[in-house]
Amino acid sequence: MWSFAARAQQTAIPVIGYINSRSPDESADIVAAFRQRLKEAGFADGANVTIESRFAAGNFTQLPDLAADLVRHGVKLIVATGGTVSAYALQRHDGLAAVLCH
Repeated sequence: MWSFAARAQQTAIPVIGYINSRSPDESADIVAAFRQRLKEAGFADGANVTIESRFAAGNFTQLPDLAADLVRHGVKLIVATGGTVSAYALQRHDGLAAVLCH
């Protein structure tokens, strides 16, 4: 059984959402750059941050559902790449701390 003090010291690993209108293959360079910048800032996926990624693979009508899925996973920050169409998919979601677009 965990003591109250031990439980209070545990912190949840933050979850960053990543959404892109393109496929993972088409987005490989920008995803690598994103992960590298996080690493330079002291964040490593699976160590002290989790990255939840969603790709529409050119099917723009999927973007709102992909964005909703990220929100259901409790992300508070979503990085949207692949054009403004990715960012527009996030407009209707309340509760996000930030949306970063490229």
